[in-house]
Amino acid sequence: MRTRLEAVTEYIVANQQDLAEIYRWRFDETVLLEELNIEVDGNNWYEKNLELKRRLAECWALNERADQMRLANYYVREFGGIRANDAQTISGYVETLRGGHLPPFQGIASWSKIASIANCNRYAIFDARVAFALNAIQVLNGVDDALAFPSLPSRKARITEAAPIAQQRAEGHNGARMQRRRVYRDYLELLAQAAGNLDGDQRLARAEMVLFAKAEELAERL
Repeated sequence: MRTRLEAVTEYIVANQQDLAEIYRWRFDETVLLEELNIEVDGNNWYEKNLELKRRLAECWALNERADQMRLANYYVREFGGIRANDAQTISGYVETLRGGHLPPFQGIASWSKIASIANCNRYAIFDARVAFALNAIQVLNGVDDALAFPSLPSRKARITEAAPIAQQRAEGHNGARMQRRRVYRDYLELLAQAAGNLDGDQRLARAEMVLFAKAEELAERL
């Protein structure tokens, strides 16, 4: 029997070489230029997304609060399409991260996006597709130390239908329901260890992108 780390690492390593073909998250480059005066290069959406994260992280590091608010607002509302977040909510996330802390679990799909540009070498996005993919990989591989990540709301019907099944099966196969205060920490620990087996830079981001890109295929397999 394999461990969850072995299963997740094997899956990420096996699929990361195909990211140029399988990662298709699009964003409006005209809006990016208008709102942040940023242009990105890349031959495909995988390369453009990596370049975007790098550029946003560079801008964040300048440590101007007003600019960080603009970056956060763009990355959550425009790039991520999570428009339910108002300015006050995003401001709270920014202030918490500027203080060297992480927000509470609520809103993790939003604030983890901001965290991933505040420190792209330490933090990664955790959303519905990523949470589901981790559970599905564990279930499909029958790992003996499953860790059931919580299901999050998704705009993809396929993920919405499959996510609770994957979570329940992960819990039922020698697994345990995670405490919300530990979700992001345990996620980062697992992802960082798996990403350590990749070559090149932006390894944490690329590992997360594999999980995101393969979530719907994993839902079909499950």
